Amino acid sequence: GLYNLVIVEIAEQVPEASFVFGMHDSQYWSVQQDAWQVVYPRIKQIATHPRRINGMDVPFPGSFKVIYGNGQTEKLT
Repeated sequence: GLYNLVIVEIAEQVPEASFVFGMHDSQYWSVQQDAWQVVYPRIKQIATHPRRINGMDVPFPGSFKVIYGNGQTEKLT
């Protein structure tokens, strides 16, 4: 359902991002290091915007992080 919809929406609307893999409710996307700061707000907006389910707008909070090529991680806000 929604998990797959988010993958499709990001793939269609953010061509700079490539889906890598997903696990449970997590998705991993690859983006060029010099582009992630521009791409991130677009991905976040798609993943977290409320969805209308059974007549109610349901929020979808998310947490995001960058994993650099050297393995270093950075939590995003």
